[in-house]
Amino acid sequence: MGIISVRMGEIRAAAAPDQLQTVLGSCVGLALFDRQAGVAGLAHIMLPDADRAEPPQPGKFAASALPALIALLVRGGAARGRLQAKIAGGAAMFKTRPGCEALLDIGLRNTRRVKELLKAEGITVLAEHCGGGKGRKILLDPATGLMTVEVMGLEKEEL
Repeated sequence: MGIISVRMGEIRAAAAPDQLQTVLGSCVGLALFDRQAGVAGLAHIMLPDADRAEPPQPGKFAASALPALIALLVRGGAARGRLQAKIAGGAAMFKTRPGCEALLDIGLRNTRRVKELLKAEGITVLAEHCGGGKGRKILLDPATGLMTVEVMGLEKEEL
């Protein structure tokens, strides 16, 4: 079994018994998986939307990461109709002035955008672990869809 690290702005896929991991702050980790096929993918999303239709790094933006991740998983043997999602991250890592939270809280904006896109694609979000003010480390198991979340300085939680 190998652990595949997903860095900021990347999209990676794995098949069981390999696992995917990343560390998140205000970024959102979008996990898609097809339990029956034993494949999963993870996008480390940094921003809600790109400033152009086809950004050079599609995993960096929610709007381009989701279709790219779906395509990657389907090429790897997943069935589009069986894909399910879990999300984590979206922390408020930076202090903002009162009244400016919605505009400046990139973690909240990332989380909202990912949920909007998943809903539009008809993909069910089975679990989420978002918000707060601390970073997270996540580990995703393609065989089961289990995502282990470790909030920095706290105990691990399984979704």
